[in-house]
Amino acid sequence: MYDGAGFEQHGVNAQKIDPAQFGTGHNSVLRYCRTDKNAIGIVVSQDGNVRIILSSGRSLIMWETVKLLRYNCFLGVQREPPKIG
Repeated sequence: MYDGAGFEQHGVNAQKIDPAQFGTGHNSVLRYCRTDKNAIGIVVSQDGNVRIILSSGRSLIMWETVKLLRYNCFLGVQREPPKIG
């Protein structure tokens, strides 16, 4: 699996990420994205980190530490995301 930011610049020469460092939730999304080449996996960890995973050819690519700047609640009011920790 490749680092997303590095893969954009360096292709298959990008830094590789060892999937063994992740738990059950991440590995479930990794398997799903490997099976469904059109899927975009989004993993939100308990520690608040957000990662995006997708397939490109025969490779999996993960963007780590995705930042959520703002979100809209159902009432259309713009709020800051909740602070974790």
